Amino acid sequence: MIKQGLIQDPALAHVGRLERIDLGLPPQGLTGLADCALALGAGDADCFAAGPGAPGNDWQGPDPAASKYERGRLLVIAGSRRYLGAAHLALAGASASGCGSLQAAIAVEMAADLWTLLPHVVVRQGIGATEMGGLDLAALELDGVERLDAVLLGPGIGRPNPNSAFTPSMDTRAWEQLAAFEGLLVLDADGLNRLADRDGQHADGALAWLRRRSGPTWLTPHRGEFARLFPDLAELPALEASLAAAQTCGASVLLKGARSVIAAADGRRWQLLEACPAVARAGLGDVLAGYAAGMGARSLCQGGLDAEMLAAAALNHALAGCRVGQHPGPAGTEPLAVAHNLVPGPATRPSPTKPGRRWGES
Repeated sequence: MIKQGLIQDPALAHVGRLERIDLGLPPQGLTGLADCALALGAGDADCFAAGPGAPGNDWQGPDPAASKYERGRLLVIAGSRRYLGAAHLALAGASASGCGSLQAAIAVEMAADLWTLLPHVVVRQGIGATEMGGLDLAALELDGVERLDAVLLGPGIGRPNPNSAFTPSMDTRAWEQLAAFEGLLVLDADGLNRLADRDGQHADGALAWLRRRSGPTWLTPHRGEFARLFPDLAELPALEASLAAAQTCGASVLLKGARSVIAAADGRRWQLLEACPAVARAGLGDVLAGYAAGMGARSLCQGGLDAEMLAAAALNHALAGCRVGQHPGPAGTEPLAVAHNLVPGPATRPSPTKPGRRWGES
């Protein structure tokens, strides 16, 4: 068993190489441990499979005769005049997921040329900018969004100038349509920050909005974004903070860090055992958001969605980073290199009863 304290971010600089020795304890003897979480590492990558009664499909792949529209339909709302590259990175991650149909609502400056980078992506809309160069969500057109399986909002969309005449109420229609959307909504980066901006501007703030969402929601914040959305939980350790946030708002939460934590509203948690620090560079989270959204779209389209898929996406993303981290030179660890090394589609399913993969409080 690995004591959870040994793999928390503040401890990593003081902990040497961990070696796990299997004591042969039966899994049924570990399931009763208080406040236990599932640790995910490289050894898990090839052996997760949904057993009888597990949520979702068996993930052996979609029907061989399934069309592209039956393999996940995802809309990525990303990038802005200020952060043009974020849309490319998010769409690269989504492409790596094996999602069948990708649409993009991106900055108008990038819309005309996206085909030269990602010719398989359909540009749904080119969107103008706010005063500070962020994406103008007030102009976002979401008619027909009910035909999609998932929507990703946030990477690189920027935030409006707080001193300008813009207020969150100006993009109310887009947020109302997203609240009513019954598919998966993945909120990342400035999508989270703009949601947090609702507090004090609307009768229902960010948490109330999340609670009334019609479909499942995944949140992928780093610590700063988490603190804006959940200020009362910001000082808690990652394992506690992520779970409290998930249970408070009803969404699944991926709290990013050196050892990212994933929490479901039903109390389940997962934490990464390993990651490559060399790939911790700007844009890596955009790739993860796109990849997770694509996996979620496929999962939902194939008949079931569970927070396990978010954990599997985080694991595959971390392992891709470990692979490219072995390459010499900084170019080998850039975010696009990670995207190109991702496993296409949900190839793993974390099993909460896997022997030797649980720990109790340290």
